Amino acid sequence: MRRLTLFVLFLAVCICRAEEPIRVNVRLVNVAFTARDSRGALVDNLTRDDVEVFEDAVPQKAPSLLVAGMCP
Repeated sequence: MRRLTLFVLFLAVCICRAEEPIRVNVRLVNVAFTARDSRGALVDNLTRDDVEVFEDAVPQKAPSLLVAGMCP
């Protein structure tokens, strides 16, 4: 019975640890997305001014915008 209690306790600790967020400091994040118009056609002429980026409901600056054909 004691082994079962220890196992359940160990399992609970592992589950709680798995839910902790990973935090890192970075200067640039790549975000891939697809834009479509109201008819479902791909939009391929977006500029940086056409895109809004938010983190936790706070607007972020998008320093650059690369079209898929331009990405390395």
